[in-house]
Amino acid sequence: MPSLRQTPVWILALILLSALAVLFLGFHFAKERNEVVVEQDRAPLVKFATQLLKEIESLEVLYQDRLLETRNRIGIDASEIAIAAACREMVGIEQATVFPVRKPPIHVDLRETDRSIPLPLPRRINETVSGEGLLVDIERFERSDRSVPFQWQKPPGHPPHFLTKIDFDSYLLLRINPTLAAKAADSWLEEWVPKHFSTVETAGVPAVLENPRGRIIASTVGSEPGDRLDFHLPISSVFGTWKVSSPMQTKIVTTYRYPIMIGSSVLAIILVLAGLFGFAQQNRALRLAEQRVSFVNRVSHELRTPMLNILLNVDLLSDPAYGDGNPKKRTKRLGLIREEANRLSRLLENVLSFSRREKIRTDEGNVGQDLRIQPCPLEPLVDEVLSHFATTLERKGIEVIRKMPDPPLSILADPDAFSQVLGNLVSNVEKYAAEGERFEISAESSNDGNHVTLAVTDFGPGIPRSEASRIFRPFVRISDSTSDGVSGTGLGLAIARDLTESLDGTLELDSPGKRTDQGARFVLTLPRAADNIVEMAG
Repeated sequence: MPSLRQTPVWILALILLSALAVLFLGFHFAKERNEVVVEQDRAPLVKFATQLLKEIESLEVLYQDRLLETRNRIGIDASEIAIAAACREMVGIEQATVFPVRKPPIHVDLRETDRSIPLPLPRRINETVSGEGLLVDIERFERSDRSVPFQWQKPPGHPPHFLTKIDFDSYLLLRINPTLAAKAADSWLEEWVPKHFSTVETAGVPAVLENPRGRIIASTVGSEPGDRLDFHLPISSVFGTWKVSSPMQTKIVTTYRYPIMIGSSVLAIILVLAGLFGFAQQNRALRLAEQRVSFVNRVSHELRTPMLNILLNVDLLSDPAYGDGNPKKRTKRLGLIREEANRLSRLLENVLSFSRREKIRTDEGNVGQDLRIQPCPLEPLVDEVLSHFATTLERKGIEVIRKMPDPPLSILADPDAFSQVLGNLVSNVEKYAAEGERFEISAESSNDGNHVTLAVTDFGPGIPRSEASRIFRPFVRISDSTSDGVSGTGLGLAIARDLTESLDGTLELDSPGKRTDQGARFVLTLPRAADNIVEMAG
């Protein structure tokens, strides 16, 4: 279980993790993956399709020539046997019909298998014979271009028919099975396609070539391209339709929705800032709590020490045999009692001042503590404060150097507040700068004549520059060899500055630097009272 000091760290860690989670989820939901089509260079594919079209047209012309040769072999007076013999030499013919001059048509079924279902019998449009069958529009053939000796007719629902003229009014109609014809074309293309399809493969263009029966005879994308073929070049002929196709090429593009990203980022930043602020506040509260606990312990110790000294000296004075009738010893003990009483008084005054200070900061109804601002002669106030420390300073061998101006100066201040401020400064000298054996109090008027500057300079070890900004904070004491073993609550300078500011003055540490025999110099600046006002007040 985390300790009280570790609790803010754990809370800050949880908040930072929450901010990271918000940021991660925001970017996750803002991300969009879209499939977009990639533009391709299909010029090699179009070139191949054009070459294939020319090749199929050449095969179609060749096939038509062979059909015309079959017509020539049949002749005018051919029988069914002659017709069948001539047509079986040609691939793809499954029915032949001859329309002789003024004779009934001759129908020959050339199918090698599956003759259980009879084929529809062709008849001319102008025939009077009733019944069902395939109508042959010979008149349209006669009206067509005479330079072409044949005509392809494609009745709806039937395979293509090849119509040609034998002689005079005799005509030959051949029913073509496109599947059989396409197989024959495929056998030829099996050798032609690999030679020309290689240009498509070299160019890296994805392509598929399908024959009229839907079988893939060439491919650069595998044997199962799926349903992603989106580019088609159909090549139609009497054999059927070949298809040159290309599958659609896509890529995944990742985009982000910026409003969600910005919103999650702002929320994460707010969480981080709130966590840092809360962490700082909790640390501050913990430090303050620790300082107050330390303050209570320190004050208890500080109160106990002078009380014990007072009780000890009172017990000694109560003994009739003490001093053997020597009044100097009894006077010395009385001086010590007075010294400890003054010390106890200053300590209690500082504690009360700190309590009032905290109440002013937390109670909105208070604007400050009650002060009696009045003109005060400076030198008598300084002498009164020094008199309280006279016994202690004399016992510790500390010489006081006073440099008061002539004529004397007066200040506008509360006498008690000023005495407490100066008393804390002198007490600071007594505790921390006793080894300097002397300290100096000097006063002078400011250049503008509106303020009085009082400087308290000791010749002790001084205050390092790194501590200059901390010594005026509550509960702060410089922890090093110069202050080890020295008692104190750490409130004197903080209370002195606050009281000075309430008197419209300033208290500063002048030119803090390295530890030298120059010690520390505290400069107290207060408003100056006009001489005539002092006389009127007197």
